[in-house]
Amino acid sequence: MNEEFTDSITMLGTGAPTEHQRAVAKEIIESLVFDNAPIDIAGQLLDIAKGEREEWRGYTRAWPKDAPANPLIVEFFKATDTKPEGDTTAWCAASLNWFILKSHEGRAGGSNMLKPTKSASSGSFRTWGTQAVKFDPNSPLEGTVVQDPQVGDIVVFNQTNADGSPHLYKGHVAFFLDMDKNRIRVLGGNQYEGNPVVHAINVKWIPKDGFLKAHSIRTDKSLHS
Repeated sequence: MNEEFTDSITMLGTGAPTEHQRAVAKEIIESLVFDNAPIDIAGQLLDIAKGEREEWRGYTRAWPKDAPANPLIVEFFKATDTKPEGDTTAWCAASLNWFILKSHEGRAGGSNMLKPTKSASSGSFRTWGTQAVKFDPNSPLEGTVVQDPQVGDIVVFNQTNADGSPHLYKGHVAFFLDMDKNRIRVLGGNQYEGNPVVHAINVKWIPKDGFLKAHSIRTDKSLHS
C-alpha cells in the first residue's frame, strides 16, 4: 500500500480553474496563520481537510482528471522552481517547501532561517538540514538515532528501483509525528485516502521498509517554534 506515496505522475486535474475556484483558494490561504512552525501551518490545512470548513475541504486534495487543477495545490509549486502540469505533478515536496517558506515569511528572523529546497523532488530533502535519524537502506527498521526526532521534523523516504537500489530522486517527504518499530506516522500532502482514492493532505502510517524505504529524518531549528 505504501507504493501510493511516490513522486510518480498520475492523471489528475489539468484544466484551468475558474475565477471562483481561484478566489476560494486565495481565501483559504488568507485564513492561515503563518507565524507558526511549518507543521503548524500544515496542521491548519489538515483541520480544513477534516471538515472544519466543509466548503473548503475539497481544496485539500487533488481533483479528478476531468476537473480543473486545484488552485491551492498549484499555489504550492510557487515555492519551487517547478512548473506543474496541473494536479498531475506529485506535490508532497512542493507543499513542504511552501509550508517552510510561509513559516519563514510569517516569523521574526525568518529571512535568516534555512531555506527550503525549492525543488518538487522529494529527493532534494535527503541532504536538507541535519540528520536526526539515519536508516540503513538494506535494513531500514534499524535506524541510527543521532538525536531524538521531534514532531515537525522531516521524514524522507526513497523509492526503490526494480533491482532494490534507491531511485535518484523519487520517494516521499512529510512531517514527522511518531514512529514504532515498523512504521513512521507522518503529516503530509499527496498522500492517498478514501475509496475511490484521492491524493490529499492527511496523516498516515507509512512502513519503513517497502516499495518506499525510510531514508532519514531531517531536522533544523527553523522547523520548530
